[in-house]
Amino acid sequence: MKSYIGIALFVVIFSVSQFGCKGSDGQMGPVGPSGPLLQGNIIGYARLANENPTITITDFRGILVTIDGTADSATTDSTGKWEIDNVKTGTWNFTFSKNGYGTNKVVRYEFVGGGNAYVNSVTLGQLPTFDVSTIGTATSGTTETVSGQITNTVPNYDRYVYIFWGKTSQVSSNPANYFGLWYADVAANTNTYSIPFNIPALASSYGLTSGDTVYVAAYADGGNSSVYTDFETQRFYYTAISTTPQKTFFKIP
Repeated sequence: MKSYIGIALFVVIFSVSQFGCKGSDGQMGPVGPSGPLLQGNIIGYARLANENPTITITDFRGILVTIDGTADSATTDSTGKWEIDNVKTGTWNFTFSKNGYGTNKVVRYEFVGGGNAYVNSVTLGQLPTFDVSTIGTATSGTTETVSGQITNTVPNYDRYVYIFWGKTSQVSSNPANYFGLWYADVAANTNTYSIPFNIPALASSYGLTSGDTVYVAAYADGGNSSVYTDFETQRFYYTAISTTPQKTFFKIP
């Protein structure tokens, strides 16, 4: 009997010595210092585009490049090159601007720092030298045509009218205010534009039903619009367009 008790006691003592009992966790050690805040240089190129596609601009100096929310900026040289030095690590938005041209942007650029980094080339389109003067609509069967005139006749090259449409009277070129975009060609030596809407296709694509109103805003376009993405709506900002649109509307029959 004693031998069995001895064996059992040995097993208990051995188990405790080998596996122990779980105690409470100790205090967490101090947090180490954060890594160094890196800085570096960001380099890129910007271009200018004339409204007349037969005219090629070769001097790109004077485009202002700014990092939104900071005092950091640079101006392009004649080749379009720009450089902003000592930029901190971060995610940055860049704005490109020059009088007479639509602004452009590079958004959500992730900069690691610690050396040189490069931004893709951007283009600024010339602001239009004409405007949309009239707009109207006409229905024929399943087609709704939006048409009108621009302020002057254009020799030698085409111009364009951008037509934004939406479901409210606030429709504009702001991505938050439009659902779709079409463009109309203004042929050389003319001053009229026209674009047809296929009503069944429009209704089925955007969930419109009979009686719904489609609102339209028409802008003059310089032919080389500066465009960048609005990440909230996944639509685009078009900036080389006229300031004030002509508006109209039509109903889904």
